[in-house]
Amino acid sequence: MDSMSENIDEFLRSMDSQAEQMKKISGGLPDGFPSSEGFLQSTRSFMEELKTFNEVKKQELGEEIEKTEQEMRINQKIFKMLEELQAEL
Repeated sequence: MDSMSENIDEFLRSMDSQAEQMKKISGGLPDGFPSSEGFLQSTRSFMEELKTFNEVKKQELGEEIEKTEQEMRINQKIFKMLEELQAEL
């Protein structure tokens, strides 16, 4: 499994717990005290974007690896053919 995605999921779960704690303590804060809701939401959005970016890059890298492996198989066949031709000479 992708450890970066796992780490992001774990971070998002911990944010849920932090948000609940902030709601509990916010009742005792003075009027006009800045809310942490905006901060938590923007952080969550950023982490979700980061996770999506990571998944896209992982997919692109997988496709690039597959293409490289196909090219390598073709090159191996050519190399083997050239070795056989050289052996005949």
